[in-house]
Amino acid sequence: MSRSTIGLVLGALAFIALSTIPASAANLTENQTFTATCIGVIDGDTILVEHEGTEITLNLVGVDAPELDQEWGHKAQRFLRSVARKQTVEVTIVCTDGDTPLARVESRGQDLSTVLARSGMAWACDKTADAALQDLCDRAREARAGLWSQDAPIKPADFRSAA
Repeated sequence: MSRSTIGLVLGALAFIALSTIPASAANLTENQTFTATCIGVIDGDTILVEHEGTEITLNLVGVDAPELDQEWGHKAQRFLRSVARKQTVEVTIVCTDGDTPLARVESRGQDLSTVLARSGMAWACDKTADAALQDLCDRAREARAGLWSQDAPIKPADFRSAA
């Protein structure tokens, strides 16, 4: 390959990579609400929505699901996919600090974080979970539902820090 061909290929790859970054994600503001379609589930607590022609990645507020390479990671992802994918969702942006906006997302009238916590598919996040969400996680743990059926589940934050 010539240098000009390599340059064209690299330029095309850079354009493709940059064009997948949601342009409107940078323009999101806290407390902003909008209706979108869930077009993908990245992992057990992260979804991809389409809003007005733009794809936006969102982290669900208040929960931390197992990582994909962690036990129960794929199960949490499949569970979230079963309740959210291809659904119209109502999004409320909670926080725009960080790479991925944090949002409260409702599908079919149910808060997705609440559904995950109640089903034992995620931990209540220490920083963003309210008392009701923490209570749901505690009840799931007592019932040994979902990931709590394991003898010693590892918090995703601990798993990430050990990696």
